[in-house]
Amino acid sequence: MYRMLVLDMDGTLLNERQKISKENIIAVKKAIKKGIKVVLATGRSFEGVLPYLKELDLVKEGNYSIACSGALALDNKTRQVFHGIRIQYEDLMKIHAMCEDFNLDMSAYTKESILIHRENLFSRYDAVANYAPLEKVDFHQLNPDRAVYKVNLINESMEIMEQMREYFPAIQLEGMYMRPKANFNKDLLGELWRFPKDIINNHTVVRPLTFCLEILNKKCNKAVGVKEVAKLYNISKEEIICIGDSGNDIHMIEYAGLGIAMGNAYEQVKEIADDITLTNQENGVAYAINKYL
Repeated sequence: MYRMLVLDMDGTLLNERQKISKENIIAVKKAIKKGIKVVLATGRSFEGVLPYLKELDLVKEGNYSIACSGALALDNKTRQVFHGIRIQYEDLMKIHAMCEDFNLDMSAYTKESILIHRENLFSRYDAVANYAPLEKVDFHQLNPDRAVYKVNLINESMEIMEQMREYFPAIQLEGMYMRPKANFNKDLLGELWRFPKDIINNHTVVRPLTFCLEILNKKCNKAVGVKEVAKLYNISKEEIICIGDSGNDIHMIEYAGLGIAMGNAYEQVKEIADDITLTNQENGVAYAINKYL
């Protein structure tokens, strides 16, 4: 019997307008009523999860969320962090230097804000989606004690502007400037062999979008966050369903007793999943809940 349901957000629980459909809301609330523990697990910050938690009536005692792709797990009501694994400052500076070498943009997630070293369009979208302020900083002057939980490497150029707009259709920004890049390689983030091995091998590296890589401490990923929450509920992995669509969902889908890929998921996610549901536009979460719960 399944006792815990873990849901990715973008591309999974949310439709292309970044909304939870009526069908998904009804299905999730029915699962909650049956006693199923529902947990949202996302690459977003906790502030980017909170409006949806309120919509699902999950801002209550005994409910938890996984943020920053597993680097953080928090109590939904008190916002207390009970699991947090940061990126070490020395590693952060190595990643920053790598971004400069490869002409990539970079954003770094703290608990309170998103840090950037220069303006980039993806981070502007990301800040709105996460209800988090953008903070432009000189990383060389950053306080080493400042906790960074996730880093995004962003490979953007005019060639992929429309793709980015399509990913954030509900967000309207004033001005769509992207800095020009010579010899832009849209496939760069899929060519990890190009990057320093000590960074790639010593971190968790996942690719949620074609133009974005997430870098986390080696000790964390979404599966680690799922384990930490399951401990609080005294739930075994065999009793867990995880549903997702992108690269940062692979660890938790592999870990779960039942791992489900969305119909719109990347092929590598579908390949490792136990089942494939409908797309996020077809209420795939509701379909899976009704099928298994």
